[in-house]
Parts: sequence; structure tokens; C-alpha cells
Amino acid sequence: MKVSAIVIVTGTEETALMRRSLPSLRPQVDELVVVANGPGSVDGDVPDAIPEPDAVARLVAFADQHPRCGVAGPKMINPDGTLQASRRRFPTVAGTIVRRTPLRLIFPPLKWQRRHYLLDEPSDEPMQVDTMLGAFLLMRRTMLEEIGGWDAGYQLYVEDIDVNYRAMK
Repeated sequence: MKVSAIVIVTGTEETALMRRSLPSLRPQVDELVVVANGPGSVDGDVPDAIPEPDAVARLVAFADQHPRCGVAGPKMINPDGTLQASRRRFPTVAGTIVRRTPLRLIFPPLKWQRRHYLLDEPSDEPMQVDTMLGAFLLMRRTMLEEIGGWDAGYQLYVEDIDVNYRAMK
């Protein structure tokens, strides 16, 4: 199976993380494409993830074992070793208002929206979820072609929710 990695960079912050991420990713894929998608991004920005040495192979093996799986994502860990809330239910209007306004200071999303972030679900075994952060996803090319690929109308943020929603439909 040919695996292409596409890394989108959007600015100039934290170039050290990209310098760690790309060398970790390069030996795991057949093709590596870096897309500069914003002012200053050619100087190097931050991919959201640094893959473990076998991350891509494990996702490919999972996809091979599950032919109907169009999108797969790894368990993601924050730099401090805690679980990142990278797998989620589709957002609701009320939850989005809380997360994207000062209400998040009164109702911290990771405390009050545990169901949305699937925080009470087991994290050490695969599970079907509505959406995953676009920071690190394995997607079947056939599925992407069937749904029309990524929507270019999204510049940054929500594009991962959109592609996961269309894939699930």
C-alpha cells in the first residue's frame, strides 16, 4: 500500500516541533508533501503531531483489517503525557457556543463536556467515533475521492469535522 503524508503548515511559530515531526514521519511514508498554507509558513510552522516510529504502519494495518474504515486516527498524547481529547462526537450548537466564547471560563469544556470529548470511554482500544482532530489522520484515497476530498472553503479549523462528517455519511 502506498502511503502519502500531507502536512499543512500555516504560520511561523514553533519551528522546532516541525523539525522533530517531519524526520519522524518521513521514514514511515512513501511520499511526504508539505503544503505552505499561510503567511510565513514557508519558514516552517508546527504540525500538530509527532508520530511514534510505528504510528503509520499501525494505522495502515488497522485499515487493512477493517475495509469499511475510511478514516483512522491514533491515540494522541499531549507533550505532558496526558491524553489529548482528539476523538469526539460531532459538535452541537450549545457546546460550540461554550467552547468558542468566554463561557468556557465558567464551564471548562473538558470538565462539562466529557460526553462530547469521549473522556469516559476507554482510550487503549479502537472505537468508532464521529470525528477526530485533523492533526494526524489516515484516510483512504478511494474514500476521499468518493466524498470529493477536503473542502477548500475551510481555511483553518472545522475542515476535519467536515471531512469526517461527509465520510461517515
